Amino acid sequence: MIVEKNKEYIVDIIDNGYEGEGIAKIEGFTIFIPGAIKGEKIKIEAAEKVVPN
Repeated sequence: MIVEKNKEYIVDIIDNGYEGEGIAKIEGFTIFIPGAIKGEKIKIEAAEKVVPN
């Protein structure tokens, strides 16, 4: 699957990273969201396209 640039996604923050950023998954890809807190459900816009290798 591909994460499309500029597409909006609704994600669940499943954990927090070392620097406090929220961690979510989109199509198996790990996404880091500054200022998000574990347990939140938020809408984000992908800043770049991500494709599997």
